[in-house]
Amino acid sequence: MFIKLTFMSLSSPGGINRSFSNSACLQAKKINEGPSEGLVKTTHKETGNQFNEAQHLKMQLTNEQMQVGVGVMLGDGSITKSSNGSTLSLAQGTVHTSYFLFVFGLLFDLCKKFPNMYSTWDVRYHHYNYQWKFYTVSLSCLNKLYSLFYDEQGKRRIHPGLIVYLTPIALAHWIINDGEKLVRGGLFLNTFSFSMEEVDRLISIIKTNFSLDCHRIIKRSKGKVYWRIYISGKRENLNKLIDLVLPHMHSSMYYKLGL
Repeated sequence: MFIKLTFMSLSSPGGINRSFSNSACLQAKKINEGPSEGLVKTTHKETGNQFNEAQHLKMQLTNEQMQVGVGVMLGDGSITKSSNGSTLSLAQGTVHTSYFLFVFGLLFDLCKKFPNMYSTWDVRYHHYNYQWKFYTVSLSCLNKLYSLFYDEQGKRRIHPGLIVYLTPIALAHWIINDGEKLVRGGLFLNTFSFSMEEVDRLISIIKTNFSLDCHRIIKRSKGKVYWRIYISGKRENLNKLIDLVLPHMHSSMYYKLGL
């Protein structure tokens, strides 16, 4: 999105109205202190996909969509369940627009509306963040994905059955969402929303499915304890990881692997 604003005035040399310029600067400062929402929020446009009752019931995820869903849910994705099924959503900053649209394209046939853009106020750094977000429609075929991350009471958990769905495709999207390449080598998966037991379960799955050398790392922040996964930067281990996930990563995210 590119917006060009041009201001002209005949009341001063060079076409600049000094009083207007000063007030505009003051207003700009006020805007940068703005509220947590409402500065930018575009409307959803219809994709043209139709979802009548019969289509809701027969809709199935492809193998790729399920694996992408797992990777996204291990990262920045969110899923909610209702009587009609489950709804998957993903939000990404506009700096990651290329990757975001790549995922939307993979899940396009599950969506009734195109993504929209909105802004949120970052209280840590005192500026607006601009994000894209899309939702799928509520589908019963997404209930399986929901059950891998939530129990029947709606409590977050890692289901043992995740071992079947954590494939190279899922791992690639997980790294894209939550991976952090280290200067000294290796890679962090920032699993801050998971408990120590859940992180240990994820490590066990990674070792079983991919034979990658990884272990749990503690992180302390503001009196709280978090856990993340460190994938060893040993050359053989890192090469194995790259061979596994690179074919499934968007090129804009190769830097997560140090490439």
